[in-house]
Amino acid sequence: MVIEVLSPSTTRYDRVEKLAEYQAHEAIRVILLVNTEAPVVSVWRRLEDGRWNTEIAESLGAVIPLPEIEAELPLAELYLDLSFDQA
Repeated sequence: MVIEVLSPSTTRYDRVEKLAEYQAHEAIRVILLVNTEAPVVSVWRRLEDGRWNTEIAESLGAVIPLPEIEAELPLAELYLDLSFDQA
């Protein structure tokens, strides 16, 4: 499992080039891309046939199931003590 915290200055690189590098490693089953400007996490999972599926968890009420490590990740805990501008 990889958790990548996205920086505003490198988001494009992280979402495209780094993501492809992570996906090329067969041992990696799950990749979380954590947005720092809003409570949004992109969850990439390797399927049995090797393809990747993506889901988006957005809102502090969302919970990401992580059966790969027998855990769950509530976004409220991930973003604890952070506040976001409401546009």
